[in-house]
Amino acid sequence: MTLSRAAVDDVEITAPITLAFQTPQRDPSIKLDASKSIIADPSNAVIPIEYVNVAEIEVALYQVDAASLAAYSNILTILDGADVSRLKDYWGNQVAKKTMLLDAPLNKQQKINLNFSDLLADDATGLFVATFTSPQIELSSYDNRPTQWFSVSNVALQFYKGLNKSNIFLTRFTDTTAVSDATVRIIAANNRTLFEG
Repeated sequence: MTLSRAAVDDVEITAPITLAFQTPQRDPSIKLDASKSIIADPSNAVIPIEYVNVAEIEVALYQVDAASLAAYSNILTILDGADVSRLKDYWGNQVAKKTMLLDAPLNKQQKINLNFSDLLADDATGLFVATFTSPQIELSSYDNRPTQWFSVSNVALQFYKGLNKSNIFLTRFTDTTAVSDATVRIIAANNRTLFEG
C-alpha cells in the first residue's frame, strides 16, 4: 500500500510512504468429515479430505476385531500415537499403509476424495479406522492424529427393548429391504456371548 503526497492534519507529506504486508503461512492441517462413517459398498469406499500446506500424507488403515468391539473403549474417538499402538497390539489388525503425494499450493485449502477401495477386499465388512500423518505436521506420540472411523456394511440395525422382549430389525442400506436368514450375536462387555441365533 502506498500513500501519495498529501496534507494530513496540516503536516505536509513530501515523499510517498510505502507499507508492506505479508500474510503468515497457515499451519499444515488435515481435516476429515466424521459424517462419512458408513460405507455400504467396499468397491466404492471414498472418503473426502481437506488439507492445507501438506504435500505428503501417510494413511494407515486398521480393522477392529469384531470380538473386541464390546470391550474396546476408543471406538469413534480421535486417536493419538499411543492409542494407535494399543489398537495394533490388542484390538485390531493393520490392513494397509499407503503414502500419497499431494498438490499443495501455499496457504490454499485443497480437497480430494481418498479411495480406500484398493485397500479393502471386495467382501470386506466390519469397523475400520484410518489415521493420517505427514512430514509437514509434527506430532509426538501423544498428539492426536487426524482419524476417520467408518463401518463397511450393507446392514442397518434397529434395536427396541421392551419389558418382556427385545426386537431387532435388520434392513439393507442400499434399498431398505429386510435382511432374511441373518444370524445375530449379542456380546457382553466381558466378551461373553449372551445370544446367538
